[in-house]
Amino acid sequence: MSNVRQTFRRRASVTAKAEKEATVKSTFVDAAAMKEKVREKLSKPKYNVMDFYHEEGCCQNIARSPFFDKATLSVIAFNALWIAIDTDMNDSPILLEAKPPFIIAENFFCLYFSFEWLVRFGSFRKKV
Repeated sequence: MSNVRQTFRRRASVTAKAEKEATVKSTFVDAAAMKEKVREKLSKPKYNVMDFYHEEGCCQNIARSPFFDKATLSVIAFNALWIAIDTDMNDSPILLEAKPPFIIAENFFCLYFSFEWLVRFGSFRKKV
């Protein structure tokens, strides 16, 4: 019986040492491994959707334009502001019954975002 107890104690001791080492390893980060991970992240090319665009053409020319990007961000910001205005001031349950400024604004946003979607879609070399 004492032989079994000694074996059990040895196994418990080995297990405790392994758990302690695992805790120490998980507490302190391996600097070399951390540096390697950082190097891998930095060496990967950054994702740029424009890499998938055509090289020539009207749509890609518009989509690559910094003016188009700024205009789109401006329309998005204005749309967010307009949603607040529309929520507070438009009491109509459907757009057809709303006052003309609300109808015009909603149609403008629909037209612009449809145009943006078509331009960006037309810019891609592969559509599927």
